[in-house]
This record gives sequence, C-alpha cells and structure tokens, in this order.
Amino acid sequence: MNTKEFKNILIVEDDPGDQKLLKMAFKETRYTIVHKFIDDGESAINFISENSQQASFRFDLIFLDLNLPKKNGIEVLKALKNSEHYKKIPVIIFTTSINRNDINNALINYASGYFRKPASIDEYETIIKVIFQYWFELGLI
Repeated sequence: MNTKEFKNILIVEDDPGDQKLLKMAFKETRYTIVHKFIDDGESAINFISENSQQASFRFDLIFLDLNLPKKNGIEVLKALKNSEHYKKIPVIIFTTSINRNDINNALINYASGYFRKPASIDEYETIIKVIFQYWFELGLI
C-alpha cells in the first residue's frame, strides 16, 4: 500500500478564497498536509512567541502573505527569523504584490522564496508542486 508522507505547514493568510485554493492545491500533491491557518499578522506574531519553545513540534514550511490585517507580512517574517525555533524553517512569501520593494524587503529579511498568487486553481497546483518538489523532494528539508 502506498502511503502519503505527512508535512506540517503554517499558513499566514487572511483571504478565505486563497485559503481554500491552497487546501485544494495541497490535495493534488503526493503529501498529506497538516496545516494551520492564521489570518492576521498580530495573531501570527503572538503564535510565534507563544509556541517558540515547543521543540517537539516543527512546521516543515511556512506560507506567508504580505498584505495582512493588524501587522504586515514583513513584521511576521522578522518575528519568524528572530525566533530560534522558527528561523530555520523555510518561509515562502505568497502574495499579490509584484512590487520590487516588497520583493527586496522580503529577501533582505530572509524569505526563502517569493511567489505571486496565481489566478486559477491549475496555477496554484503547479506552483505548490514546484515548491514542494524543491523543498521536500530534493532533500533540502
């Protein structure tokens, strides 16, 4: 019997439509995805600080939108990269912005990748498969 490998993913995304599209795209991969959604930057920063001591649980990958209510994605990215527990986990920026300043700011603050949100479910599936292949199948994490 062929069993799927489990991956734990944290998703900081406020848009319910994008949350749904991500879940649909995850189902088309060879992984069983255990995910946690956080829908605003302030809650994400609180979650990071409250859970930074849990050595027994680790996310494999983090998806982060830049345009979040309460605190923006760069503030969340900085909190992640300042946390001993989270700083080595790849953070993929997944946002609508293609502004060069946003891209540079994300990379300067140690984002592991930057993707513009696609327009269709097929494009979501393609991007998710590429991200998973790079991070999970090439043995990087």
